[in-house]
Amino acid sequence: MPAGPACHSRSRGFRGADCCGRIVAVGEGVDPARIGERVLVRNMLRSYVDYRPFECWTFGSECDGGFAQFAKAPSRETYKVDCDWTDIELASVPCAYSTAEGMVHRAQVRSGERGESNPSATMTGGG
Repeated sequence: MPAGPACHSRSRGFRGADCCGRIVAVGEGVDPARIGERVLVRNMLRSYVDYRPFECWTFGSECDGGFAQFAKAPSRETYKVDCDWTDIELASVPCAYSTAEGMVHRAQVRSGERGESNPSATMTGGG
C-alpha cells in the first residue's frame, strides 16, 4: 500500500474508508524503511486541509480509498500495527471508531458520565 502524498478530489474512483494492508512503496520524503509495515489508514484525513478544526477528507470519498488492490495514503496518516488481529478485523476499526468518536463529541460526553446522566450518549454496536 503506497504511503506517499497522493489523494485528489474526483467524482469517481475507489471507495472504502476502512483499509488495512502492507506498505509496498513510498512517496517522496517518506522513509523507505516503512516498506513492509502492516498498517491502518486514518479514514478522516486531516493533512489535506492543513489540520483545520472540524475539516477533513474522507479516505474513499474525497480521494481513492481501500476497495482496490492497492491504495495510496499520506504517510503521516498511515499507522503501523503489530497485533494478532486479521486484516479483516483491523480494517473494521477506522470507520467504526471515527463514527463513535464523532457521536461522543457531538453528544458532549464528559469524563465520568454514564448513559443515565447523558441519554444522548447511550450507544450500541451493530454487527
